[in-house]
Amino acid sequence: MPFAAPPTGVRIFYEVHGRGAPLLLVSGTGHDHAFWSGQLPLLGARFRCVVFDNRGVGKSSAPTSWAFPWGGTSRRSSRCATRSAS
Repeated sequence: MPFAAPPTGVRIFYEVHGRGAPLLLVSGTGHDHAFWSGQLPLLGARFRCVVFDNRGVGKSSAPTSWAFPWGGTSRRSSRCATRSAS
């Protein structure tokens, strides 16, 4: 099982499906990576789709503190997608 380990120390579970340019699929409201299972066959035909479990959801670990530096969220997400695409 692949995990990303951002500097916050929380292990983030992710999967990569398909081929092509990377497409990071982000779910909310406590959904895990399986939220995207219905869309992956179609999107995976054109894109390398990266799906993941948010912190504290599914196979990702929960933080010891929910304090979070929101300013770097998109930067960390794009870095994870870029690594997964290579």
